[in-house]
Amino acid sequence: MPHADSIDKIVTVYLAGVCKNPFRYKNREYHPKPLIVSPLIFRGFSCPANCGGCCPRFSLDYLPDEEKPYPLQARQVEVNDHTFSVMSDVQRDHRDHFCRNLDKATGRCMIHGKHPFSCDFELIRFIRYEERVIQPRSCSIGVGQCSALMAAVAQDVRCCRRPLKL
Repeated sequence: MPHADSIDKIVTVYLAGVCKNPFRYKNREYHPKPLIVSPLIFRGFSCPANCGGCCPRFSLDYLPDEEKPYPLQARQVEVNDHTFSVMSDVQRDHRDHFCRNLDKATGRCMIHGKHPFSCDFELIRFIRYEERVIQPRSCSIGVGQCSALMAAVAQDVRCCRRPLKL
């Protein structure tokens, strides 16, 4: 599995894709790159029953003050020589391909509403190249939230090779 640790995926793919300043993580430096956002991001998204395609087994990570569905393991993450605490279910005791919280009979999350941030990112795919990052499809967050997110990073975001206008 390419990203069994979702912190690695969030930092090295998603945050690296929208960073404004260079940063270091696990002895590697990440630099800002152009982000090309597909217009399909505003199309909306639905989670079909009996799918589970976005629910492989990976670490389920929470910030210390987030509501958690069950007891988790504390661990530390270092970015730019600063240490951050996270609470994780690393799922090492769970050998199935899918997340322990996926109800395979319905294809639905049994902790939805208390799911980690990383699960929200599973619906937003970034394709990371050395020279750029592409967000090729729609996401599950609402247009208002997406517009707010894009406005926050608008200086670094490009849409279909044109500056993103919000």
